[in-house]
Amino acid sequence: MESDKLNELRRAILAEQDDSATLDAAPRMLDIRTLKKGWLALPYESLRRVEFDPDGKVPLRIYFSSHILELQGRNLQAVYRAVASKRLGQLREIGERHDTGEPNDAVVHVLTITEKAKSDQEATGSAEAD
Repeated sequence: MESDKLNELRRAILAEQDDSATLDAAPRMLDIRTLKKGWLALPYESLRRVEFDPDGKVPLRIYFSSHILELQGRNLQAVYRAVASKRLGQLREIGERHDTGEPNDAVVHVLTITEKAKSDQEATGSAEAD
């Protein structure tokens, strides 16, 4: 098999694209794909907050009732807008050395997923019920 075709197949299997965001019309869940920690889908109903600070050490944080996502990369304001409007269907970690996207593409170099402790999840749930 040709080298280009092999690379294309590998990228498709690993869900590596030139950018890190795939928009959908009205996705019910955010499909999150990391390079080493596997894949996770979280329902938009559990989205609690989205924070974007381009000058921060971690420019983008996405809070769900059960998980916190921390993103580092470039052009992450586009990811912020897509999540805040609940249109982002898939979020992929690319890794800096595999970043072949266009200069204006949103690219996630580091995607950290932290699961909240059960007590934090329960406190969030009870606070929202009030």
